[in-house]
Parts: sequence; structure tokens; C-alpha cells
Amino acid sequence: MLIPLVSFLLGFVLLGLSFLSYTNHPSLKRFPSVYQLTIQPLLMAGISCIAITLMLGMVGYFGYIAATPLRTIRIALGIIGIFLLSISFLRKINFKMNRQLNLLNPPGNHLLSMGSVVKITMVLTILSTLVLTSIFLISFFDANYGGDAFMYHIPFAARIWGIISPEQFTFEKNIEHRFLGFPLLANWLQGFFWNTFQRPEATNLLCYFSLLTFIAYLTFYIKIPFYLASLSLLAIPMVHMHAARSYIDLPGNVCISILILTTYFLYTNKVKFNKQTAIIIFISSATAANMKFQLIPVVFLILCFILPKIILPLWKAYRHDQDRLTKLSKTLFVCFLASFIIFLTPIKNTIIYANPFYPVKVEIAGIVLNHNEAPPDFMHENIRKLPRHLRWGRSVLEIDVFDSRRPWPWTLGMDFISWDEERFGLGGYFGGYVIFNLLLFVYLCWQNFDLESRVAAIIMGLMTLFTPLLPQAYELRYYMYWMMVFVSLNCYLTCRLAKQKPSQKLINPRNLGLVAAVFMVIFITKTRYFFTIPEFASFDEQVKRTDIIDQDILRSIKDGEKVCIVGKAPHPFLYTSYFHPPYEYSVKAEFDVPEFVEEGCKGRRILR
Repeated sequence: MLIPLVSFLLGFVLLGLSFLSYTNHPSLKRFPSVYQLTIQPLLMAGISCIAITLMLGMVGYFGYIAATPLRTIRIALGIIGIFLLSISFLRKINFKMNRQLNLLNPPGNHLLSMGSVVKITMVLTILSTLVLTSIFLISFFDANYGGDAFMYHIPFAARIWGIISPEQFTFEKNIEHRFLGFPLLANWLQGFFWNTFQRPEATNLLCYFSLLTFIAYLTFYIKIPFYLASLSLLAIPMVHMHAARSYIDLPGNVCISILILTTYFLYTNKVKFNKQTAIIIFISSATAANMKFQLIPVVFLILCFILPKIILPLWKAYRHDQDRLTKLSKTLFVCFLASFIIFLTPIKNTIIYANPFYPVKVEIAGIVLNHNEAPPDFMHENIRKLPRHLRWGRSVLEIDVFDSRRPWPWTLGMDFISWDEERFGLGGYFGGYVIFNLLLFVYLCWQNFDLESRVAAIIMGLMTLFTPLLPQAYELRYYMYWMMVFVSLNCYLTCRLAKQKPSQKLINPRNLGLVAAVFMVIFITKTRYFFTIPEFASFDEQVKRTDIIDQDILRSIKDGEKVCIVGKAPHPFLYTSYFHPPYEYSVKAEFDVPEFVEEGCKGRRILR
């Protein structure tokens, strides 16, 4: 009841605001930013469509309209609303660009240069909007593909929100321990989308909205043009692929990227440590650390760099020692409380399981902590013998990483081959795009090696030194923040150079957007549009596929029966009765390991 009620109230407020704007109500003049809506009919129409979409949730809750047609109506209204908002947004960008160009261009050759720039930037803006819209359709309508999502991300989301009970589906022994110890914030959010839209495909929306969050951060906080922020990120294969899938690597890395870039602006004195900055740091830190174990050391290290930027200004601001100590004590106490929330998962695991990274094996000073599984150790011999930085460098530059057995050059986990093969997990950043950004970064720093360039170089140096030392760093999807921060810094420095040197004809945001668009199009065509254009293949269609589910096993399960499905990883979750109504039965999944089967499948009929 809570979610439909909140949606209804929010929709009611938005619809009321649109009505007052449409009638040009005098009360709105007290709020200039809101009053501007009265001259933007497309924006009002878009907000109204989204408001009605939100309000219709209450209609569905009381059952006034059947679920299927109501869902179709809400989806249609939502898409129309987003489309109208996008058109309004594009018009506003076009107006701003025209006004800026009118100021920058001399009267003589004003029209020709203005027209060409506006046309190109508008084309890039429309292209990025279309690609993002298409990826949204994938995230909402297409079922997920990928082993990790089926094996534990989506099942965790279903368990957390009570969508599928433990009686309906029980994890494998090792996966059950992961549910007890792993950070679960990302899975909670996935479950929120599933529960809100009543469709498992909606778990993809977490990654999609995390990408939009980062684009919004770059556009509104760093002032990078929308088209440049979007295209520069979508040209990174790992970001593009993960943007519409139910893996949880992208959301955590978006938070890390925001945290690093905010730290960058603190050290370049572009922003001060105030409430807004503190909120950004806290939310990004807490979200990243409670999404993936691999990101906890990264969060801790970044916060160590941020702490001096909090403490030193306070120390300088107060002359008397007593005032300093009082203020510092209060600040440190708040930092301590914030750290408790940020590192909640490892603190909880330490208290309950005596291992901050439970269930993963951790050894400290020769003491092995309580655990249930060993860290992954499936590296090929040729990869293992390389020093960490060379191993990571080979993966980043994509040196001998492609394999013809994969359906596309790039995949979510650079997998589709055996775990112990040499090319498994390598690549994902587009080696040519990495080299281009490296050359561009060197040029931008050489053009103006001031404080901002020096701090950017230091950050890239520290990231390049530290990231390869992290577990499984050569599997680039775990630490996408490196490439995301890299292209973001290049975008920022390029925009800065264009302002400092307006006569610069080669290196400018428009040309950088064109280059990013070229790399993005190459990726799209090489992957045969699979990650960009929706197939509208739902979960219902997926559970009927014989290459994923053994239909003979499925037909053999009787209503009310308790079964143990063995050796079907990563897809045993799809055998649950939730996906096969009207039957009701209990499924226990287990790996095909004799001792696991003997212990976990007691009292159940074993199906292989």
C-alpha cells in the first residue's frame, strides 16, 4: 500500500503543478523557477503524463483495471512523458547554444559558423538521446542475460522483497552464505524496481538509472555538455553493455567515479566542503561500499584523501585552540558516525561472522578468518605469471583478448569461454579508445599544466598505480571507475581549454563528441546492436528456451512437490514456480558436488 500511495501523492502534486502552470496562476510568480514552466508547454505535458502514470498505480492496487492493460497504459504514458521532456530539454539546450554563439561569433562570419556548430551539436545531442532511450527500452522490456545475474543478483532481489520466498526457492549452499555476507544494497534496489513495476525485467533499471545519474552529475555539477557526457561514456563497451542489464558492477563504479571527481574538485579548489559536497561524498561512499566488496578498499582510500580537506580548513578557520578542538571534535564525531554507515556491511560481518568480508576467505598475519569460500583462483598460467600492472595493462589495451567463440567481441564479463583460459575476463574498455584518451590527456595537460591539470595527472597516476593491485583487477568490469573517471577528466579539461582558448579549432567539446560517437558506433555495429536496440524478449519467453531450461525436468515437477535441481547453474532460479503458474512447488538448487548434494537435497527428489 505504501508505494502506490506515495506514487499517487507524488503524481497528484506534479499534476497540480502542471495545471497551475497551464492556467498561469498568479501564485506561481513567487517561485520564478516554477513560473518558467508556463512558457514550456511540452514540459508541462510531459510532467502531466508522468504524473498520471504515477497516479494510476493506485488504480491497479484497488483492481479497478486489469493488471495487463493497466501496465500497458502506464508504460505508454511514461514513454510519451519522457519523450516530451526530452524534446523540451533539447529545445532548451539549442536555445542556450544559439545565445552563446551569438555572443562569441563576430558579426561578419557569424551565421555560417553558428549554423554548422549548432547542427553538429544538435545531431550529437539527438543521437545520444536516441541511444539512451533505446537502452531504456532494453532495460525495461528485455530479460537479462548473464550468469551472475541469474545465479544470485536477481534471486537476492526476489528474496529481499519477499517476491519469491525461501520455501519456493532455496539457494545453493555457497550462494546462501553469499546472501548472508555480501553487500546487498544493489540487490535491494533491484528488488524495489521489480516490486514497483511487477516485472523481473525491471531489475535492469538499476544500472540504467545509475548511468543517468552519472551523466546528470557530469552535466549539471561539472558543466560538461549533455551530448559529450553521454557519448564519451557510451563509447566505453563495459559501460554501454552494463547500462541495461542486471549486473551490479556499474552502479557501484558510478558512485566511485562521482566520489573521485568530487575529490578532484576539492583539491583544485573548484568546490568547497559544504553541505552539498558532504552529501555527495556520503551518499556515493555509502552506496559504493554497500554494493560490492571489491569497492570497499577504494572507498576507504579516497576518504583518506578527503579527510585532510575537511580538517585543515577548520583548523585554519579558528584562532583559539579551544574553539579548534571543539569544532574538530564535533566534525570527527560526525565523520565517525558517517563511517559507521558507510562501512556497515563489513562491520556487521565482523560482529556476526568474525570476518569483514564473509563468506570470502581472508588471512591476516597468518590467521585465517571464518569463511565459506576461497577467493576466485582460476587465472590462466600465462596471466598469473605477469606482474599485476602488466596483467591489468594488457587487459586495458586489449592485447590479444578477443575470442571467436564469443557471440560478440565484447560481452558483460568477457566470458563465454572457460574460466581457466587465457583470454577469460580480459578487455572491455576498447583499446583504441583508451589510447585516444591517453594521447588527448597528455595534450591537454601539456597545453596548460596548471593546478587542475596537475591534480588530474596525479589522480590518474594514483588510480593507475592502485587499481591493478586490487583483486581480479584484470577483469575490468569490477573497476570501471578508472575508465569512467579518465574520459570524464578529458571531457572537463577539453571544455576548459575551449573556454580559455576560443580560437582552438581542433580540440573542443564538439569534436571530442564526434570522436566518441565514432567509437560508440563501431562498438554498436561490432556487437550487432544487441546491447543498444531492444529485442522485446521478456522473461516469459526466456523461461521457455530449451538452451536455458530443461523442459523435460520442468514438466516432471508435480504441483506441491519438493525437488532439488542439481548442476543447472546459473539458471536453477528460473525453474521456480513463480515463473510457471499456476503450479506451486518448492525448489532447492545445488551444485553437482557429492557432499553438497547429499547434505542439501535431503527429503527432496533430485533432478539433474
